[in-house]
Amino acid sequence: MKNKIESAIMIETLEQRFQKDKVSSETKAIMEELFKDGDLENMADSNILPFNEENMICDSPDERIELLNQFYESINQHGINIFPGHSGSRECFTEYIDNLIRLEQTFSPSIIVEHSLEEHLAFLRYGELDIGWELYSFPGFKMESNDKIAEFLQFEAKHFGFGILEISVKDRKMKLIYSGELNTSSAIEVSNNPNIADITAILSDSKPSFGSHLEGFILRTADDAHDIKVLSDVKEYGFHIVWINSEGLQPDYCFTIGLEYSYEHPEIILMGLPIGTGKNIINKLGAEIKNGLKFIDSDDYIKISSQKFMVKKMDPSNYGDYLGYFMWFYKSLRTPPDVVQLFWPDESDKFPWDDGFNKKFLKSQQLLCEKLSS
Repeated sequence: MKNKIESAIMIETLEQRFQKDKVSSETKAIMEELFKDGDLENMADSNILPFNEENMICDSPDERIELLNQFYESINQHGINIFPGHSGSRECFTEYIDNLIRLEQTFSPSIIVEHSLEEHLAFLRYGELDIGWELYSFPGFKMESNDKIAEFLQFEAKHFGFGILEISVKDRKMKLIYSGELNTSSAIEVSNNPNIADITAILSDSKPSFGSHLEGFILRTADDAHDIKVLSDVKEYGFHIVWINSEGLQPDYCFTIGLEYSYEHPEIILMGLPIGTGKNIINKLGAEIKNGLKFIDSDDYIKISSQKFMVKKMDPSNYGDYLGYFMWFYKSLRTPPDVVQLFWPDESDKFPWDDGFNKKFLKSQQLLCEKLSS
């Protein structure tokens, strides 16, 4: 016969263990699931519990567990992801979503509703629950909150009998209070939320492209370790940097693969700088591009770490001589996408096309914006 422990004792024990963060976030997530199911027989995690009896179970705290699950299920049925769990596990979850979006271009962005395990336990004790939400539409990118999302969640919460103590659209947070008025023994039908059309539109409008804007584009498959590195970097970071050591025959240079695919931005080539400096500059530009900035052919200079640069469109006739891996990645396209060259000035802030540019730097960065003589 299994021995029961009162839920109040279990809540107190878990709170004491988790407040001091003595166990991993993964273990916290597992323990929350075991507790919700009333099953404490998973001895793999018994080291964080003071109860060592093999047949230990926990009585159900009350109908709040079921009510909360029904509330989450109603939101899930509207196509919105729910992730109640510790922040460490949340990071794993958002990484999983990022990978899904990159691998499956049709995968829609999602609103992630969350709370921590500590907040969940406080809800079971006091009947109050703080939840937060984020709209993820891009790997690693969170859109600003929309008041329609708040209205949607507020309607669903009230439909399931939760009171709304407070709500902040700016901070993307909502405090619920358990009312206990609903009979949870029978299933509650999914509500006809009046805001669902707005939510659908928000998700649709924020859907990432990842190559879908390139007519006829087919993502390459890897043939060797180098290909695997390129494709994995594009998937994980949005782009890959190729470094070419020319061994003195011409300036060393680097270029990107994936900016057009991930962010609808021309690829970038940079010549004549040390590898560490070049990659650092490209990575800083990539972070800005990921946040929506565009760097295009212009007579205006840009600043990266207080250093001036200028951007000029690369002549496509030079692609074949300089951008081998770029051509491989975009091989399925009839016309490869644009590439821009990033130019740096001499010590007098003059660029290669300016009068008085220091001639010793002329060989350091070829003018690939022009058609080079063969």
